[in-house]
Amino acid sequence: MPNYGKVRPGDAFNRSNAYSASWQNDVTELVNRPTGSGAPDTALKSSSGLVKVRNMVEVAEGEGDPEPVDLLRGHYVQLGAYLLAPNPDHAEIKHDFRKPWFEGKLYDEEMDNPIAILTRAARGGDGEEVLGDIETARVLGVCTAIVNVTDTDHWFAKPVDGEYVLESDSSGPVQLLARAASTGSQELSVMLGGGGGVTTEAALLKLTAELLARSDSTTPGTTSSYDVVKGSASGAIENWSAKDIPSGTYVGVIKISGGWVVWPAFC
Repeated sequence: MPNYGKVRPGDAFNRSNAYSASWQNDVTELVNRPTGSGAPDTALKSSSGLVKVRNMVEVAEGEGDPEPVDLLRGHYVQLGAYLLAPNPDHAEIKHDFRKPWFEGKLYDEEMDNPIAILTRAARGGDGEEVLGDIETARVLGVCTAIVNVTDTDHWFAKPVDGEYVLESDSSGPVQLLARAASTGSQELSVMLGGGGGVTTEAALLKLTAELLARSDSTTPGTTSSYDVVKGSASGAIENWSAKDIPSGTYVGVIKISGGWVVWPAFC
């Protein structure tokens, strides 16, 4: 049992009991001990990388109106507005912005907001008076996610526009910690990276036609004539540089706000 006595006169500062490993470990266990429990909680619950989200996901079936959806552990949401914003009608209420509580929306690839993976199931509201549940979700670190595996060679996953189930891919903000044994929707251990959940997709292409330079500050040169060498890309790619790129050139592209852009550093 460590001795937590007072530091005596003349003790070296860095030899204080308060700096011993046993003291730090015991304090950590005490802080994480469940309320009313007489024993330390051996499964320490760190709040690092966690936020609170309200399930506000709505999905339309066919041509009907969007309806609230019950989300399972492992589904993801896109962070929306801060839930604890000050109310101008109640200026006397001081909100604590150190508490990261956000709206949990259906993913929209046109938005740059990060994603969060639910660590607990969250019921949806009724679309009228009853609001969706507020539950814990992870924006950084290791957790369980539901992933639609399309290729067992994939080691990453990404959010998909209008969906709440991750899809496996050759790149993305979510890393699979083990290769899936089969395709289909399944729970997998994943690590949500330091990119904050924003998808970064890249591909290497070989141009089969000249890609012209931008014509002005708002109009890039574009082409759809290329062969994919590595990764996956489709549709037109944009050249925002002031130089034409000859046919046969290998170029790197990244996906920004739904469109593919030639990245100068890869040219």
